[in-house]
Amino acid sequence: MSNISDLNEIDSPPPILIYQMGKVGSSSVYKSLKNANIPYSLFHIHQLSEKGIKQKEVWLSFQKADQQPEVIADLQYIKQFKEFFDANRSRYRWKVITL
Repeated sequence: MSNISDLNEIDSPPPILIYQMGKVGSSSVYKSLKNANIPYSLFHIHQLSEKGIKQKEVWLSFQKADQQPEVIADLQYIKQFKEFFDANRSRYRWKVITL
């Protein structure tokens, strides 16, 4: 997962968003691209809709995982990324990878 501070550092070329449901190999794609040191800002996310984020919160609460620090950080990142993406959707020509 990219750091949320990366959202303020998007320059050209356009950013790449790896957007896919979990457990299908998107983390491997993200890590491979990151390790290749390509000159793009990379972002990896599994939920981008309000409904998807809410479903994840409910599922994590049901699993009793919603108080774990890494889970809290992940949810915070998802929400901040969604806010940034919604505000800047037309500002950047996003490259989207989905599997």
